[in-house]
Amino acid sequence: MRSSPTSVLPPASEADLHIPFTDLSIQWRQIEGKALPDIHRLFQSGAFSLGPFVAQFEQAAADYLGIAHAIGVNSGTSALHLALIAAGIGPGDKVLVPSHTFVATAWGVLYVGATPVLCDIEEESANIDLADAERRLDAAVKAIIPVHLYGQPADMAGVRAFAARHRLVVIEDAAQAIGARFDGRCVGTFGLLAVTVLIATPRCVYGDLIGTLIRRNKAATLRKIS
Repeated sequence: MRSSPTSVLPPASEADLHIPFTDLSIQWRQIEGKALPDIHRLFQSGAFSLGPFVAQFEQAAADYLGIAHAIGVNSGTSALHLALIAAGIGPGDKVLVPSHTFVATAWGVLYVGATPVLCDIEEESANIDLADAERRLDAAVKAIIPVHLYGQPADMAGVRAFAARHRLVVIEDAAQAIGARFDGRCVGTFGLLAVTVLIATPRCVYGDLIGTLIRRNKAATLRKIS
């Protein structure tokens, strides 16, 4: 007699088990007492766009990262777009980007009329492979966007040396890496400009989508964005 095959499916009770993609309830319980009064004041003031709350957030972000300026915008995609405009990238230019990243990294390049040049990634870090980027250089390449993917910092020492050697602008995409450090320094503070994002999917925080342009002491660049 042939025995019936063993089922690979879990019992019905286990099959119905729901595992949420994101569960911020534990974090919310930890900050609820501090967050609710500010939320109440925000709704009382109606200052949802710009205003004192955004200014306080920008200053807090700059202080946390150890930089001079931070500007809040509506999304990380817009932040990348503005960063490229401020860096002078436009039609006819090319920008080196890793092939493994969120699509907004390339969108920002396309929005200014430039061409994203997709580079391979390192097996160990999943970040941009500078050896492959070197092979894709030509006279039209004007910038490089290293992405600190999954909170894993790109090799910023290598990126900066590469960019200096080829006279490229560095714009960091730190959307998934606020708080990550390279050689003891926060990512997003190595290039001319950088972008970081606060939203529940890249990391567990509260609030609407906030793309923040992070700059070092570049007054002329700040004026272009503001």
